[in-house]
Amino acid sequence: MEDGSAAAKPETASLLRACIQVVRPHQWVKNIFILAPLFFSHQLLNWESLQASAQAFLFFSLLSSAVYILNDITDRKSDRLAPNKSKRPLANGTLSLTLALCLLTACLAAAALIGSLSDFAKDCLIWGGLYGLINIAYNAGMKQIPILEKFLVSSGYVIRILLGSAAIGQTPSFWILFTTASVSFLLVAGKRRDDLAMIEREGLPLSMRPVLAHYSRAFLDQVIMIAASVTIMTYLLFCMSDYAIHRYGESFAFSAVFVVFGVLRYVQITQLGRGADAPTTLVMQDGILRISILLWSGYVAYIAYG
Repeated sequence: MEDGSAAAKPETASLLRACIQVVRPHQWVKNIFILAPLFFSHQLLNWESLQASAQAFLFFSLLSSAVYILNDITDRKSDRLAPNKSKRPLANGTLSLTLALCLLTACLAAAALIGSLSDFAKDCLIWGGLYGLINIAYNAGMKQIPILEKFLVSSGYVIRILLGSAAIGQTPSFWILFTTASVSFLLVAGKRRDDLAMIEREGLPLSMRPVLAHYSRAFLDQVIMIAASVTIMTYLLFCMSDYAIHRYGESFAFSAVFVVFGVLRYVQITQLGRGADAPTTLVMQDGILRISILLWSGYVAYIAYG
């Protein structure tokens, strides 16, 4: 009996790790975009707004985990062909399809409960529902449509801003939305470029991500340059807008230095073929990117709250 019990413990631990891995809590860092409206609206020290933003963050974290599970279920066969995805629980068989569906349902139920108990339940339904529909359409076949698939992925970041704004009763600036859209499109384009480079370098089949058959590295390099230019331009225009000057003063424009540096660093990484990881993982691993983000955050916090 003792031997059987001892053998069961590693299996239980392995299954628990698989469940955590498929939920991807490390990807919740993306939901920091939900807190951006709180930060920029001078309400970071307001307890009610802080509580509402935390609810929105938790709601969207659970919802996005459900989407990650859906993605893994849909892509489990093609993931087996990719070196960096073949170790995912559903791809390697560590996690059964039945248990994955149970986890997906649990995440959706928990998100629905948190959203319904919030003071902005209607907004959770609207933006959460839109996010869910976009991802269902994405997995149903739109991820195979070149260019459009990048817009669909990047739209998730804009939805996060809209939900975060609704949670604290604020109307987001057009420039904040536009800058968010352009920087997220840049991140997605960089990821596609590195996926394609990896496939070509290692001689992998395009069936692991069929949409890449419609791209070339030269085309994606141009897309990255355009997205980087638009990101820098829109942020500069945001800094010079009446909205920003009225709220933060003219010295806010100096924050653009850190944005330009961070964008150029990301472009450099993609050109060197070192950005094949998810953008969130890349940001956490690259010291220069981390420093530029921390300096930007610190400077903006000083301007807004100093």
